[in-house]
Amino acid sequence: MGKKNTLLICSLAFLSLMGCKGKNELTVPVNLRTEYLREPIGLDTKSPRFTWEYKGGEKNFLASRSEIRIGTSPDNLQPYTGNMILKPHTRYYWNVTVWDQDGEICETSETATFETAKLDPSDWSGKWITDSHDKEFEPAPMFRKTFTLGKEIEEARVYVAAAGYYDLFINGKRVGENYLDPGYTHFDKRILYVTHDVTPLLKKGENAVASVLGNGWHNIQSKAVWDFETARWRNRPRMLCELRLRYTDGTTEVIATDESWRTATGPYTYNNIYSGDKYDATLEENGWNTNEFDDSKWAPVQVTEAPAPLLVAQQMPGIRITEELSPVSMKKFSDKLYVFSFEKNFA
Repeated sequence: MGKKNTLLICSLAFLSLMGCKGKNELTVPVNLRTEYLREPIGLDTKSPRFTWEYKGGEKNFLASRSEIRIGTSPDNLQPYTGNMILKPHTRYYWNVTVWDQDGEICETSETATFETAKLDPSDWSGKWITDSHDKEFEPAPMFRKTFTLGKEIEEARVYVAAAGYYDLFINGKRVGENYLDPGYTHFDKRILYVTHDVTPLLKKGENAVASVLGNGWHNIQSKAVWDFETARWRNRPRMLCELRLRYTDGTTEVIATDESWRTATGPYTYNNIYSGDKYDATLEENGWNTNEFDDSKWAPVQVTEAPAPLLVAQQMPGIRITEELSPVSMKKFSDKLYVFSFEKNFA
């Protein structure tokens, strides 16, 4: 009799410990997202939305409640409330625990992360810059700055906004995998900015950051559908850039666009979102985006007003290369003019 009681007690204890996992083995929260993005590093919302899925998707499973826990350390997560004040330029860790329809606790998810970017206009320290040309001038503007880092870097983020498109380089290497950033907006009302992790591109000692800007949808210089050539926001491309560094000793430093940057034009003699680019390779300046380049002949930039009152983090997936094509033939017209033919129309 005593043996049966012992077995009964052990069985009840085992069932109570099983809880949700015993009845819903595949209901662990997975695919955690913040603002519908996985591990984002450039959020500017003060009250982010957290979403997740359930592994296995059992038909009869219903969640009666959930608890999100969040913090700046994975070892110290606290229950999240909607009125929690987030800090800019900060990495947060979070996970979620769910209870089933019977009130039984399910397994806690793995920990996910997100990083905030600029939460208020005062978080920006850079200035908008452009060159001295007007909106009808065709060659694309190029910008650069050299700077010296005297300490070891823990991590670095760059925040880039542009009226037009930008290609950004650090020490000669292109930043990010996206193309045609930032996305289209009404450029006199709202400009998007993009955040990149550039930690691997920087080094102790002398560095260089450089950019070339395209007109994009901001400055269409020829007759266009929907009269974009008469858009109220049309102007010479301009940019705002802020490189934020955190050193291994815990200190921070910001390298931002200001009067100290230099500008010139180069091989992009014309660019248009509809009709494409004209690129004159004879105008290339080798190493223009590296710290070894002598920019003494370049002109000072012009600090200008912001083109729009709002700066908003770009959260849509970026445009990226999905396929590369090789030409099937080439025709030479002169020493400077060649025409390449491809086997399919892709523009």
